[in-house]
Amino acid sequence: MTRDVNLLTALADVVGMADLTADLRTSSA
Repeated sequence: MTRDVNLLTALADVVGMADLTADLRTSSA
């Protein structure tokens, strides 16, 4: 169970970082 939770949080972190970079690119462009 904890392993799945860690995996989900890691995935959320990656997705969040991707969203952040996308926002920065669109705002700067």
